[in-house]
Amino acid sequence: MQDDLMTIRIEVQANTQDKFDLNSIHNAIEERLDEMDIQASTRLE
Repeated sequence: MQDDLMTIRIEVQANTQDKFDLNSIHNAIEERLDEMDIQASTRLE
């Protein structure tokens, strides 16, 4: 029997004239999800 699945979509739109620090983005978002054992896919465009 499959457990009930929950889906959430989070979209962040940000602009900068400089480069984004991808490591900071990872630490602020992806690492927190990993700590909560949440399987997530992320992408930057």
